[in-house]
Amino acid sequence: MKKISLLMFLTLSLIAWVAYGQELYKWVDDKGTVHFTDDPSSIPQKYQDNIETQKPPGATSSPSQATPQRPPAATTEASQPSVRVTDQLGRDEQWWRAKAKEWNDKLVDAQKQLDELKKDLKSAEDETGVKYKPKHLRRQMIRPSEEEMKGLEDQIAEAKNMLENVLPKEAAAYGADPNWLKP
Repeated sequence: MKKISLLMFLTLSLIAWVAYGQELYKWVDDKGTVHFTDDPSSIPQKYQDNIETQKPPGATSSPSQATPQRPPAATTEASQPSVRVTDQLGRDEQWWRAKAKEWNDKLVDAQKQLDELKKDLKSAEDETGVKYKPKHLRRQMIRPSEEEMKGLEDQIAEAKNMLENVLPKEAAAYGADPNWLKP
């Protein structure tokens, strides 16, 4: 039993020692997903310019700093790596602007739907004389529209919260330029 335990300990130590010395490559795809690999040839060609190399802690480069690098196989003299400003997760200005535009479009769309619903409800009240019907009939006729209005108001509040609070805080937390969120 002692021999098996010793053999297992040595095997695990050897595996950890080999893994400790490996260089890791980090890249971020178009959707903002962060990927890690130890084989630079497995990284798709369109992401080759945005690779960060993470060296083991005992390496001779700057301590625990990821340096942007292209793997040796992808380097040519004619091509120069482009400098791209990104946040800590590798998301650039285009990603942040798309996120802000998505929430702004949701806000505008929900506001437009709410305005149309209010207008339709007002014209329906005028046409059918709902104002002059008994309260219990009025509630039955208006309740579905009021529930839909509540849903749209919730969507508007969520979109405003994302644009005014959540996205700016997230941008600050990840080191993105706050101007990237402006139209």
